[in-house]
Amino acid sequence: MGAVTEPPHPPTPARLPDPDELRARLAEACERARVPGAVLGVSVDGERTVVAHGVRNVATGEAMTVDTVNQVASVSKVFTATTLLLLCDE
Repeated sequence: MGAVTEPPHPPTPARLPDPDELRARLAEACERARVPGAVLGVSVDGERTVVAHGVRNVATGEAMTVDTVNQVASVSKVFTATTLLLLCDE
């Protein structure tokens, strides 16, 4: 007689992370990478959470906020190309 296996559990629906937990993880990541400030956003099923950590200007100490506009320079080219390649692969 073969072993009885349990049927697979349905996947747990994705949910937005707690903003305080997300902020704490962002702070840890910034410290580890020695980044003075960052903004992180997570979107799940049309809902979003955005958190900020640190400073946007180390000289003035101006705080990073969720409304801070960051210049990403050429990084967006890599992001766009990768996204297009992933879409082509589907």
